[in-house]
Amino acid sequence: MLKAQGEAIRLSKKKRALGKLNPILVDGVMRVGGRLERAFVEFDVKHPMILPYDHRFTDLVIMQQHDEVGYSGMGHTWSSLRQRYWIIKGGVAVRRRNGFLGKQMLADLPAARLQTNKPPFSVVGVDYFGHFLEARTK
Repeated sequence: MLKAQGEAIRLSKKKRALGKLNPILVDGVMRVGGRLERAFVEFDVKHPMILPYDHRFTDLVIMQQHDEVGYSGMGHTWSSLRQRYWIIKGGVAVRRRNGFLGKQMLADLPAARLQTNKPPFSVVGVDYFGHFLEARTK
């Protein structure tokens, strides 16, 4: 049942999964109900907004949160999202949005590294950081 201004609204069979969240309507926004009414926390923490996992708005919220937490991964993004939002199938939505890292394709080896007639380390490159300081002798 969804409570809207004191009235109970019957949910369809497909949406009964929301029943476990005890949803409430506040200013036209569906939020999680619950037993935290007397808790000394913000309203959004007590009653996070319920979002569908396959909606463009949800994707935008996930992208923004992923950016705000510094691209620190799916777990961190999801846990920070849950402070304000309750995304149905949230793990699926965040995983789908963050995606998987691609594999890096390596370029072909240069011909100088494939010569078999030279001994190992006959062609070596060195990359130094910083400047060389001359050793001054007196």
